[in-house]
Amino acid sequence: MGTLSFPKEERLQNSSHFQKVFQYGRKQKSEAITIFFLKNELPQNRLGISIGKKFGSAVKRNRMKRLVREAYRLNKQKFLQGNLSTFDIVIVIHRPKYSTLSEVTQALEKLFSK
Repeated sequence: MGTLSFPKEERLQNSSHFQKVFQYGRKQKSEAITIFFLKNELPQNRLGISIGKKFGSAVKRNRMKRLVREAYRLNKQKFLQGNLSTFDIVIVIHRPKYSTLSEVTQALEKLFSK
């Protein structure tokens, strides 16, 4: 697998892991996205995406999750550049402000740079 892959080991899949990140992690917030992150002891970062039903239909929610996942996958080295630690990251989408991959990427770049 190449460096741009997104294997299962890099995903948060267990709800207890999400809850741990929400409870103990730090957060960065923008008007439409909040990022929670918590250091982990693993060799890679893990990503989880959360989006509420108020966002819209399942089709809209799944499209937004795909856009966020792809923006993260393509830029994961750049987002946490210079950081020697690894993190569990949960991205929470609040409202449908972004509709293209480039918009989502720019929003995530802003949040990760803080």
